[in-house]
Amino acid sequence: LSAGWKKSAWLGAFRPSNHHWIYHAELGWLYPSPMPDGSLWLWNEADGWRWTQQGVFPYLFRWRDSAWIYLQGQVNGRIIYYNYSIKLYE
Repeated sequence: LSAGWKKSAWLGAFRPSNHHWIYHAELGWLYPSPMPDGSLWLWNEADGWRWTQQGVFPYLFRWRDSAWIYLQGQVNGRIIYYNYSIKLYE
């Protein structure tokens, strides 16, 4: 990993930034809010709050539409998810 980058065994590579923000290698800019039980809420401008934890990620629960989504990766710089609620890729 390059200088400043960290790697979580379950969340992957990210770089901490100022004011508690992180830059995640696949998800981009995120504001993490860790919970006492070890789970993690992640906020970004496009999707709002999403929840995940070790053993669940790359599945995330998206608060705004109560949808379970699966992180597929990136294509041409665009993050691709599979949305289980509507059974479509986003």
